[in-house]
Amino acid sequence: MIQYIALRLGQSIAVLFIIISLSFFVMKAAPGSPLSQDRQLDPDIEQMLMERYRLDQPVIVQYGWYLRGLVRGDLGQSIRQHAPVSEMVAEAIPYSLLIGGQALLFAVLLGTLLGLLAGLKQNTGWDYGAMTFAMIGVSIPNFVLGPILILLFAAGLGWFNSGGYEAWPDSILPSVSLGLFYTAYIARLTRGGMLEVIRQDFIRTARAKGVVERLVVFRHALRGALLPVVSYLGPASASVLTGSVVIEKVFNVPGLGTFFVDAAFNRDYFLVLGVIIVYSALLVVLNLIVDLLYTVLDPRVSYDD
Repeated sequence: MIQYIALRLGQSIAVLFIIISLSFFVMKAAPGSPLSQDRQLDPDIEQMLMERYRLDQPVIVQYGWYLRGLVRGDLGQSIRQHAPVSEMVAEAIPYSLLIGGQALLFAVLLGTLLGLLAGLKQNTGWDYGAMTFAMIGVSIPNFVLGPILILLFAAGLGWFNSGGYEAWPDSILPSVSLGLFYTAYIARLTRGGMLEVIRQDFIRTARAKGVVERLVVFRHALRGALLPVVSYLGPASASVLTGSVVIEKVFNVPGLGTFFVDAAFNRDYFLVLGVIIVYSALLVVLNLIVDLLYTVLDPRVSYDD
């Protein structure tokens, strides 16, 4: 297990290096510069800023300086905000983690419950209702669902703030909007897994021995039914992080997604790269956790070899 974790960490560092390098050169290849939009800048001031951020040096030299800073833990300084990127990311990441974490938790809990009911009550109203909900959830993009939720529950009923993010309750609508698609998909995965598991011989044996149905479901069947869900959590985590970019703009949440969009429009190289690095590192950690969790649910899988 330790060797596997060490191998994955080594692979992750290599992947992060490739992502950072590609992102850096793609940003530099884009037309314009962070200072090109400040049309009223005095030429002397513009030249001073170019020298300060080393924008007047060759791209490969800038790349070397950036990597040197990363080794020391320095993500650079925002060219537009004139603030350290690490401080800006530290302020924004709690909002993104809160909304993303709540969205995943909402999706796993509700999706598993609906899928479990649909699998155990096959071809009944529970089954048809859960699968209808799943079809609707998969069909509605979160950037469409977000404004609908704002109109209904914020502007209409007044249950939530419609002017932006001020307190924890304002994170509920973004989380629901972001998590509904994954709720629907997890419900379908759980239903399929449950239907497959309850037909296995060990389930029939447990029932033949007189084991209470509740124990058959939760002690024996549910673990096997959740394996497809656990496998899906890796890509789902990636989708939640990337999807939060749109949701944060829709709900005016001051998270990493909002910073990323604003920085991209302003060609704020270092802020864009800082957000990309944080996103990539989170994905690496989440995927490693999912892989290890899979071994807990399925003892047949081992990384000790």
